[in-house]
Amino acid sequence: MQSKEYLNAYNYVKQAREKCFLPSCCVRALPGPTGPTGPQGIPGPATIEVADTRTALPGEEASVLNVGTNENARLEFVIPMGPTGPTGPIGIDGVMGEIGPTGPIGPTGPTGPMGPSQTILLGSVTTVENGGEASITDVQEGDTHILEFAIPKGDPGEIGPTGPTGPAGTSITILGYYPDADALKDAHPTGEVGDGYLVGDNLYVWSENNQSWNDVGVIRGPKGEQGFPGEQGIQGPQGVPGIQGVPGEMGPTGPTGPTGPERISAAYLVTYNESYPSDGFEVPAGATLPLLRKEIDTTSIITLNQSKVSFNKVGYYFVSFTVNAYAKSSTPFDNTKDYISVGFRRTNTDNVYVGASKWIYNSEQSTLTAIGILSVNDTNATYELANLSYNPLYLITPFINDIDTNSYFANSTVTLFIEYLGA
Repeated sequence: MQSKEYLNAYNYVKQAREKCFLPSCCVRALPGPTGPTGPQGIPGPATIEVADTRTALPGEEASVLNVGTNENARLEFVIPMGPTGPTGPIGIDGVMGEIGPTGPIGPTGPTGPMGPSQTILLGSVTTVENGGEASITDVQEGDTHILEFAIPKGDPGEIGPTGPTGPAGTSITILGYYPDADALKDAHPTGEVGDGYLVGDNLYVWSENNQSWNDVGVIRGPKGEQGFPGEQGIQGPQGVPGIQGVPGEMGPTGPTGPTGPERISAAYLVTYNESYPSDGFEVPAGATLPLLRKEIDTTSIITLNQSKVSFNKVGYYFVSFTVNAYAKSSTPFDNTKDYISVGFRRTNTDNVYVGASKWIYNSEQSTLTAIGILSVNDTNATYELANLSYNPLYLITPFINDIDTNSYFANSTVTLFIEYLGA
């Protein structure tokens, strides 16, 4: 504890300081005479120690408190904070410190607004060669993306094992010929399994499942080697001589024509017996004879389409044909129907330009030949070899499998030779 006298002296000094801030406000008294020696004072502390120093807020009173003893003083100072001074100049930037550790992950933010809608479409898929580079190309049109793929071929796989042998197929027997499908269906509304008919150049077979005639496509075998000429046919009976016509007047000599081409312009057409029935290939009365193969056409003078012939040039043509056929004759012989007659005519007309007829005895096969010259003015017209008899005729020759050759020239049933003579 501090003595009362000490505190009074301290407060007196403090009040004097508060009332006088300048030396001029204090009147210095002249020193008086030395007074008598005062009594012995209280002994001062043996030790003084600063126990604590606290900064007070501006306006608080300063104080010193002895928290010790008179012999060993421990002083606690309370010093008020002075007024705030003016702002000092900005100091020099300090050196950047080290990057601190990563802080914890913050909470998930709110969901953002809906983005623009995009449409993705599959475009083309192109196969590139093996070893090429696969790629995807984005063709963008506005908000639409069209993806085009390029995918290389894979390496060829190994050949798989041979499969088991399938069941034996059904054999087909060609029973005849018709110019079109309607004629076939009218003549034979139904058929049996294995029945077949040629319609134009195509083969129609009876389908048991569909109960109808099905077109299985063009029937055309491989080209064989040149066959040997056949034997000369039996000479037919002498025809009745016609009445001699009146000789016409000699016409004027025409102008000399241009020199013709040295190269021959000719076509050769043929039909052969590949698998006809044993009694032959039936051609109904008035029907077209089949012409299945155009073997030679050196300068493209004709067009063959479904057994019909059209000429590609206007002018004159040499025409000859051979037909191996027979008719089923009567007993006894009937000269009004026991014959075969074939003509080369304009399609579906009675305009026959080259033709021949022959009586048939005892249903024996015969060879019919004819030659002539045709004048063509219309290249759009079509021509056909037609059965001019009132009864069916049957194309017949030995089967190709029964002949010691694979050449169908050895058993042709119909041949047609055409040569262009000039305009």
